Amino acid sequence: MHFGRHMHREVTSWAAADWLLRSQHNRTLPGGGKLWDRVTAGEPVGRIHFTLAARQAQPARGTAAGVGATCCVA
Repeated sequence: MHFGRHMHREVTSWAAADWLLRSQHNRTLPGGGKLWDRVTAGEPVGRIHFTLAARQAQPARGTAAGVGATCCVA
């Protein structure tokens, strides 16, 4: 998991998040099961659109990612 700039605490009128994480690996959860399975079992809460920077032989390109949420406390 990536912390630092990906870690954020936000409280709004419609939702509260203690931690927002971007996970590169399908982590095992404290109570059993896998993170990605738990997050993708629910309905997506939104989508984010962004531009991936150019790298080596690939030009920059627009892309989108789904945003999911779950409670993962032990």
